[in-house]
Amino acid sequence: MEKIYAVQVFHEVYDGVRADEPLLYDSESVAREQGETLAPRRHGVLVYEKVIGIDRRDYSEPMILARYGHVPSMRIRR
Repeated sequence: MEKIYAVQVFHEVYDGVRADEPLLYDSESVAREQGETLAPRRHGVLVYEKVIGIDRRDYSEPMILARYGHVPSMRIRR
């Protein structure tokens, strides 16, 4: 098992909010720094951590590390 750190950017669109593909990092400090850098220029930014299985198919539920701006509630799909 390993941890990955992700930065999810959100943009306001005419009918709500759209999420970009998450940016993945191996380091929590780098992910937090990137989130802080992107936040002033984005509608919303979410920084989170997940534990993934060796085969990369099993994921833990995300642990939120930082939230900036307007971030919709995260819905976990299984």
